[in-house]
Amino acid sequence: MDEKRNETERKSGTTEQQKKRPVHAESGTAERQRKRPVHAESGRTEQKRKREGRAESGTAERQVRTENRAPVRKRNPEMMRLQRERELRRRLMIFGGCAALLVCVLIGAFALRRKGASSGGTERADAAAETAANQGQEAAAANAGDGTAQGTAEGTAAPAGNADPAGQQTAGQASAASAASPVKTADEPQLAYTSDEGDVYFTSDPAYSQKISILGTGDNIIHEALYQNAATEDGGYDFSPYYRLVRPYIEEADIATVNQEAPLASQLFDVSGYPHFNSPVQVADELAATGFDVLNLANNHILDQGESGLVASLDYLSENGIPYCGAYYDSDDMMTPRIIEKNGIRAAFVGFVNWTNVDPTDETQGQLIWNSDEEMVKTAIENAKSAADIVVVHVHWGEENEEPLTEEMTYLAQKMADWGADLILGNHTHVVQKMRILRRESDGKLVPVQFGGGNFLSGQKERAHLLSILTTADFAKNPDSGDVVCTGLHVRPIVTHYEGDRKNVCIYPLADYNDELAAQHGVKDFENETMTTEYLWDLIHEEIPEQFLVS
Repeated sequence: MDEKRNETERKSGTTEQQKKRPVHAESGTAERQRKRPVHAESGRTEQKRKREGRAESGTAERQVRTENRAPVRKRNPEMMRLQRERELRRRLMIFGGCAALLVCVLIGAFALRRKGASSGGTERADAAAETAANQGQEAAAANAGDGTAQGTAEGTAAPAGNADPAGQQTAGQASAASAASPVKTADEPQLAYTSDEGDVYFTSDPAYSQKISILGTGDNIIHEALYQNAATEDGGYDFSPYYRLVRPYIEEADIATVNQEAPLASQLFDVSGYPHFNSPVQVADELAATGFDVLNLANNHILDQGESGLVASLDYLSENGIPYCGAYYDSDDMMTPRIIEKNGIRAAFVGFVNWTNVDPTDETQGQLIWNSDEEMVKTAIENAKSAADIVVVHVHWGEENEEPLTEEMTYLAQKMADWGADLILGNHTHVVQKMRILRRESDGKLVPVQFGGGNFLSGQKERAHLLSILTTADFAKNPDSGDVVCTGLHVRPIVTHYEGDRKNVCIYPLADYNDELAAQHGVKDFENETMTTEYLWDLIHEEIPEQFLVS
């Protein structure tokens, strides 16, 4: 029976266990089916409502944004073209600025190479364009300067807004200088000064074929020991040994001039030294024999023997055919330029003084032109310029024994250059001072300035007072146009040597002076200072730009 029941159950496909499971499954399924359709339907309905709500909300929001949006503008073709042009111009400006910067860097590099070569005394680079100076000395000054350059190589600007003595210069002067200066040629010209804007050179142009050299130096002061040791048995004086070693350089110049720091009135008064000098007339004879063509008398000692001593000096020079400047018989004589012509070039000489040790008392005897009388200084320079190609100015100025330049010196130097001076030879301080190149404001021409030449010859007892220079300026003239320009400047240092109490006096070129001679110098007997060539060269290098020095 059991087997039949089981068979029956198998045929029906159910067992007891299976009977129970389907009931449970069916019940669970039914339950799930009762729950799920309702839940699913309700969920789908809810999601549908949310989607439709979002859609409607989004549509409404987009509709609101669309309604609030400004109407789209149509692009104006002309406006687009202008925008493109502006963008193109902007890019071109950026490109141009970069190109200009690159060019400035290259020019600066070449200028530095040239400057480094000149300061080291080696051959300069061939590149680097000549540019005008700011200077401001310049030069402000040699400058200088340090000019400097003008000038001012190479200093403080002159009160009138001109270039300083270092060779530095204003922008207006730079423009005039660039337009006026002749173009350089393949012949390498001499460096005049270096400014922030570049190197400035002296003219080198074959068209300027007529040439002349003018030499100036320091003060010729005959102290008592010097004329005593130059005395001869016949009651005269022989000063030739004093000048013999520098005579060839003085004779070499086409024109040479010197400041005679004392009256030459031994025919009236006894010879004397400091403080009231009176030099033997043989001094004038020896200066002329040494090669000096013009003696300047504008200095603070010229009235040491009064007006009569001054007039006696003029008489002797006039009677012996020795040209002079800086002191005159009267106003008519003062306005008569002293002119020397060489190689077709006329050079006029004038002289001015800051003060004299003895005040003038008789205005009818002897005339001087004072630095403070600017109108008279200007008139004298312009008058000389109207009669000559070159004006050489002797000027006595500055503070004795002081190397620094005074404001009066820098100011008056630029003024005189602007009024027409072509070479300025300053003295009085008894020490070597700055050598600078200025630019004339009107035509941009270069004007060398020796602010202080030291003592050409003296019996002073300090080392610095025994150092001096021979300054030679070269000029050239264009015979077709008549224009004259400065083409170079050369400075040769010299030293007065003596032994004991001013014995064996002789002026030596510093290049030929050695330590053995220096050790014998008598200065050690006065100030307990030993002379050395190193000391002398250090003073020179402090004041004279390297490119001007010659041996």
